Amino acid sequence: MAVTIDVIGSERKVVLDLPEVKEAVLHEVVAWQLSKRRRGTAATKTRAEVTGSTAKIYPQKGTGRARHGSRKAPIFVGGSKAFGPQPRDYAYTLPKRVRRLGLEMAIAARAHEEKLTLVEAFGVQEGRTKEFVSWAKSHGFDGKERVLLVTDDELVRRAARNLPWVTALPSRGLNVYDGGGSVSPHDVLLRPVLSEKAVGGIDSSRYAFFVHPDASRTQVKDAVERVFNVDVLKVNVQNVRGKTKRLGKYAGRTAARKKALVTLAAGQRIQQLDGLT
Repeated sequence: MAVTIDVIGSERKVVLDLPEVKEAVLHEVVAWQLSKRRRGTAATKTRAEVTGSTAKIYPQKGTGRARHGSRKAPIFVGGSKAFGPQPRDYAYTLPKRVRRLGLEMAIAARAHEEKLTLVEAFGVQEGRTKEFVSWAKSHGFDGKERVLLVTDDELVRRAARNLPWVTALPSRGLNVYDGGGSVSPHDVLLRPVLSEKAVGGIDSSRYAFFVHPDASRTQVKDAVERVFNVDVLKVNVQNVRGKTKRLGKYAGRTAARKKALVTLAAGQRIQQLDGLT
């Protein structure tokens, strides 16, 4: 698949010969990357590692109770864990050809979505953030979408790294997960929070949404305006911690989520959600 891309800051055009995108290959490479990133430090104690007496807790017969020996058995509270996780290395080998093909397909996917941009020069002389912001605004990058900036110019990376909507990498750090993992406006809104408390009452113009963990306020505002065709006045973002849950003797915690409270302009409503609250 031949793709022609204009180079910003130059009259040149670059023709790239990119492969057809296959989700199976991208999945293999992303799964390999995430496996290599796992720390593998999860660990539980076996019977040999739990502190406690090894004496028999009560006589074998005559008590009417079940036969038990050690208090450190897995069925007791405070005891050991049977077949629990132990520290391990989750990394495995993926053929170099597959890794290279996955990176080419990630670039091809961005080119197909018209989200691949080549730049001749950024005009950054001192490595200051305002220099990069000025260049970005003059070329249509306003922070509404996340940008993966790949350059070997240290000054440009230094100028862009303070911006929340920019991920700056050297060319050797380009990878499939970061190259294809930026948040699209259509993926920002996960689901609405349908409760009277969340929307602030029937006459209010406030709505709550669970949003992508990496989404910024600007991205949430842009996504709501595009999807529901309304004007957003203000966006407040809150990180909601997971709740502790217990099922019998097993305790755990639900996943943490990111919630956005969106306030619309006066007199505006989201008709699709009004009948659901």
